[in-house]
Amino acid sequence: MLPEAWLCDEKTEGLRRLLKTRSALVRARITIQNQIHGMVVSVGMEDKKTSLQSKRGRQEILDALNSAGYGLEVNALMETIDSLNERVKMLSSRLPRR
Repeated sequence: MLPEAWLCDEKTEGLRRLLKTRSALVRARITIQNQIHGMVVSVGMEDKKTSLQSKRGRQEILDALNSAGYGLEVNALMETIDSLNERVKMLSSRLPRR
């Protein structure tokens, strides 16, 4: 005999998909932040984890990497981070509150 299969209801399945998508976007954002961190370290600048979260820190990173010749790359990556942040926020707002 085969074990009984269980399927979750549509609401639960929708929540799982929402969480899976949000998780994938967060992982993508972290990967991009790590790329920027690598560029920052390669030009000899000290970097804090929170430097990408403040306008001042982001501007310092942009200035340092622009002067090192990474302007095009870092601008594209920062724009992608901003886009991912918006999408993560949108998905998070659709999660049920406890």
